[in-house]
Amino acid sequence: MRLHRTGSGSAFSAIGDTIGFALAPGGRLDCPLNRRISRRLLEANYRFTTDRQNDTDYEKSVRLGAGVVVHF
Repeated sequence: MRLHRTGSGSAFSAIGDTIGFALAPGGRLDCPLNRRISRRLLEANYRFTTDRQNDTDYEKSVRLGAGVVVHF
């Protein structure tokens, strides 16, 4: 059995009436069953956003998942 580990993330900001920031790092752990199908054992993402209209305007969330991946 061979496991694949990967990670990803993104960030952005906007300029205008409001200035915001978002950060969404994450990672996943896949176990290949054959060339076309893998089992996703775990996928986790953390998301943080802020809106500069007000110092207390922010959002935090965590997303967990698992499933099957089909490679085309």
